[in-house]
Amino acid sequence: IVLPVGHLLWETAQLPLFPIPGQSQAGDARTMVFAPYLMDRIDMGRFQVLAGARLDSLDFEEKLVPTDRDATKLSPLGGLVFEPTRGLSLYASAGSAFGPPSSLVVGEREPEESWQIEAGIKKKFLGGKAFATAAYYHLDKDNIGIPDASGVTRQTGNEIDEFVTEA
Repeated sequence: IVLPVGHLLWETAQLPLFPIPGQSQAGDARTMVFAPYLMDRIDMGRFQVLAGARLDSLDFEEKLVPTDRDATKLSPLGGLVFEPTRGLSLYASAGSAFGPPSSLVVGEREPEESWQIEAGIKKKFLGGKAFATAAYYHLDKDNIGIPDASGVTRQTGNEIDEFVTEA
């Protein structure tokens, strides 16, 4: 079981180096994130089950454009790994995320939310010194700072990685 204490993120704007009259923007946003999480892996021979959750607590404040947001949400995640033969793994995972609103957009800002699923295959070579991974994923994001016309951003794609360690 992994239980980190979380992290804090502070973001604040700085004055411009060369202000241009009538063209400069002012801003001063502060974001604090506290996000402890719990994760466990259960090994059942050729199967592994991963389960966890992250509790995000956000505090966002923008003084010049009066915005103050406090939000808390639990983001679950889970996965399954199957190892049909030694050095070959098939996996699937799903999870959600929750993050502070962008400080780059003026106006209403809601916390960004996302949901992702992924499935793939991983093969080890050369006695574990090299591996290759191929994966498919789908990601939905809501409340992003600059969305497309639908207000939701969707990404679907494939990923292929190779890695070799030095002997």
